[in-house]
Amino acid sequence: MARQVDRPSWVVGWLHDYVNADGSPRVWRPDNRPSDADTSEAGRKVREGWTFAFRSRHIEAVRDAAWLYRAMGEEHYARWAISQLTFYATHYAQWPLQRRLGLSRLMGQNLDEATVIIQLAQAARAVRPLVSAQEWALWRDSLFVPVADTLRSSVTGLSNISVWQRSALGVVALLLDDTGMWRDAVDGPTGFKALIEQGLTRDGIWYEGSFGYNAYLVRAALPVLQAAAEAGRGAELAAAAQRLRLALTVPLALRFDDNSLPNPGDSTSRIRVPDLPLLAEARTVLPTPWSEAAALRHPGWADVWSPPSANDGTLPPLPAVQSMALPDMSMAVLKGSPPGWQVFAHWGQRTQHHAQREALNLEMYWRGQPVSRDPGTVYYGSPLHNGYFTQPAAHNVPFVNDKGQQGWAPGELLDFDAATSSLSVLQPRYNADAGVDRVTSLSDGRLRDSVKFRVRTGVRPPSSMGLAWHFDCRMTIDDGLAPRPTGTLPPGEGFQHWTDVRAFAANASLTMTLHCPGGALRLRVAAPGPLEVFKARAPSLPAGTFRDAVYLRAPFATSGFESVFAPLVEAAP
Repeated sequence: MARQVDRPSWVVGWLHDYVNADGSPRVWRPDNRPSDADTSEAGRKVREGWTFAFRSRHIEAVRDAAWLYRAMGEEHYARWAISQLTFYATHYAQWPLQRRLGLSRLMGQNLDEATVIIQLAQAARAVRPLVSAQEWALWRDSLFVPVADTLRSSVTGLSNISVWQRSALGVVALLLDDTGMWRDAVDGPTGFKALIEQGLTRDGIWYEGSFGYNAYLVRAALPVLQAAAEAGRGAELAAAAQRLRLALTVPLALRFDDNSLPNPGDSTSRIRVPDLPLLAEARTVLPTPWSEAAALRHPGWADVWSPPSANDGTLPPLPAVQSMALPDMSMAVLKGSPPGWQVFAHWGQRTQHHAQREALNLEMYWRGQPVSRDPGTVYYGSPLHNGYFTQPAAHNVPFVNDKGQQGWAPGELLDFDAATSSLSVLQPRYNADAGVDRVTSLSDGRLRDSVKFRVRTGVRPPSSMGLAWHFDCRMTIDDGLAPRPTGTLPPGEGFQHWTDVRAFAANASLTMTLHCPGGALRLRVAAPGPLEVFKARAPSLPAGTFRDAVYLRAPFATSGFESVFAPLVEAAP
């Protein structure tokens, strides 16, 4: 309150532009704002990215000050919050109208405007008893109504962004007691209730296909659910809340043994479960068996208004992880007998929003330790986002004519058997040249994976097929192959970011040893014809780290590649 002051001259940009040259996030502090003297485009982006972080934190502090007043009755907190609300109302129209994603002034895009107006509305409700009629009219007419207009005009369809926009509009409507605005926020074909009904699949996962955005969707819904409950209108959103509870709890049954979730889509971090802060935050409107213990471990503002019930903080057991298919999400988990294999398979996408070119990717754990994980992606402003981490070369996927998936498609589930931990899937339009089948199964302590190709009707038969594997273990090639003096990785598809590339020639099979935390594994990959082998170091996360990777290329054959991962049993001494 005393040290940090927002400025009318500060224009907010995009958080994802606040990155170093290598794409890693810059360190942010309230006192390290980049200089206005750098007038270059890159300098402006970084400076406005810093301002995003500042204003986001500042507005959260405004909300917290107002809630301190609500909790404690100390008016100096409220007076400061009131002064900041008046500042934003006074200067809102002076900030440039931005069109990066919808319309915005306070922030750099309408999504971010939605998130901060929620906090400002929460602050305004808390300090309302101390606000004069004249000041309230200024806030209403110069801040909340103009932002509501941008929210309405910026909703473009089904996405997590639209949920944030409708949630924010609902919170503002309840603040202003505007019935028409409330109906606009929650009803109709693009209202909050319709978005939740359409976007949450029968599998209980948000349709954009990312567990990071699945959690983000729940966070988007909480403000309007909580505001409606406080206003006595929670029953109007009861059906949506029922579906959102599934989105909060279904991922728990998809976790790996280290309690991390698989990482399909373009999340910028790996999600771990149970997400205790989110379970605690959702406790009053989306109660779960873990809510009360989560609230004791991660207390928050909701506990001030509604204290958790008596509990010793012990979490109830999480649901058991078993082999299961989620056909609406083109996802499946294969779980072997412990301590053994767990595989997450992802064979398609329901939308291009947050999709990566990763259809038919696999993530694998063995004996509770990672063998091959999807690391996620970097900030979207980094060249490594579009250039590598969203590209086929960053995933365990097939290639046809050195091309991975093109576009996006849901794919098809051909067969799934939980009893035998086997899965058969198809991408009929994997790329312009072919469709691809992938069959994965667990038995006898082994992971077997088969990739087969289908030439598309009317297309000339491809000349080559390929397969990439990435490892969170150190990998060595066992066949004593002689290095090839010629041979290069394909251009593009992300391969340009592989380093320390070594090329080899092999006959119709290749054997590798994976030195993993859970023990050594032998991987044998077979193809109908001779193999070109490219061993390399591939970018991983955190930024600046690498992992072993291999790309195998062979003359095209519909029979494709057969891979077998088996525990390496060392001979007795």
